[in-house]
Amino acid sequence: HGFHPAIQEDCGYRDIRMDLLDHADLIDDRMLAEIRASRFLVADLTHANNGAYFEAGFALALGMKVIYTVHEDHWHDVHFDVNHY
Repeated sequence: HGFHPAIQEDCGYRDIRMDLLDHADLIDDRMLAEIRASRFLVADLTHANNGAYFEAGFALALGMKVIYTVHEDHWHDVHFDVNHY
């Protein structure tokens, strides 16, 4: 409820959630292609989402800006190597 309005409506960027995207591609190939074509990535680490860690690391390796988020009740679950971001 917060990411979509902020990214798309307030800032004018197209937001993509892979679980809501209709496609017939292999999910990993499509995800990497979408990240490559992006200006930035939002990685929500709430619930220790391992996929978000992978996606953020891939984006960082491409030199892309990564915006990390986590619900304050789950801050203690964020892995030590990214908790300073």
